[in-house]
Amino acid sequence: MKVFISHSFEDRPKFNEFSQLLNQKGIPFFQPLDMKGTRSLAEQLKEAINDCEVCIFVATHNSVKSSWCSAELGAFWGAGKDVIIYLADSSLKESQLPKQFQDHLQERDLFHVVDTVLELVKKETLSLPAEGFPHARQVHGYSGRWKVKSVFKRWRGRDIKAGESVVFNGETTLFLQEDGKGGSGIQTGVLSVKLGGGYRETRKIFNEIVNASLDENRVLTITVRVRRRDLMRSPEGIPPHDLGEDWLKDLEAAPSFEIELEPVSGKSNYLLGKHAFDPEKVPHQLAEEDWNYLDFDSAAFFWQLNQLY
Repeated sequence: MKVFISHSFEDRPKFNEFSQLLNQKGIPFFQPLDMKGTRSLAEQLKEAINDCEVCIFVATHNSVKSSWCSAELGAFWGAGKDVIIYLADSSLKESQLPKQFQDHLQERDLFHVVDTVLELVKKETLSLPAEGFPHARQVHGYSGRWKVKSVFKRWRGRDIKAGESVVFNGETTLFLQEDGKGGSGIQTGVLSVKLGGGYRETRKIFNEIVNASLDENRVLTITVRVRRRDLMRSPEGIPPHDLGEDWLKDLEAAPSFEIELEPVSGKSNYLLGKHAFDPEKVPHQLAEEDWNYLDFDSAAFFWQLNQLY
């Protein structure tokens, strides 16, 4: 078993302390100094994550703010691999950890962390993954990368009429807990608007999945918050006179919305559903959701995270 130590480069002394203990116990680990400047960082990290079976997160005030650490944790979690939280900073509170790890296995004693890794090494010899199935699929089949199409029936308080269209095409990288009671992720894509009067608008969308869960019928509910909406070009034409207020103009004040997705019988990689956004208790936007499972690709998540931050 090889160990990946997710840490902030500002906490290099803590990494060195931990790696020395792993060396003493004969446990191999990924060494960032082995990375080569001739290859992309994202590509080399993807290989390291695929090669390691457990992630130790050295949790400090620096690492909980690091987008790279967040990506590394998400990749391990989504792949169904073990993650151990090492609370290396005594002043760091559990509430400051990423939400999906606040009830996770945590240790404040470095030696206990190493003992836990040793137990996982023993466990690995007794339990092997199902042949031919990625780790994410073994848990529940929902974690991973999804191709998403959202066809709007109502947008900005206005029903979409014949000959018009408002469509979002993009990808979602979803990380769902093994028990299905929590999750998070990132969604990126393009919103294309074509309305009457020749009005055209195209935006690059960056959404954060702030929560996700499965019910007993395997229905997936995700809570989405829009983080960015960047115009790709200036709008064309004149907006229809009955187009309602743009509630998402002030993203800081904009509420989140929910998407419900149901599995389709006979199609394990296909979800259908809908979402509604109604800041004034009246449907402001309605869309039909069409999700197709692609795979689990940590490099895709790194790319999405870089675009967001």
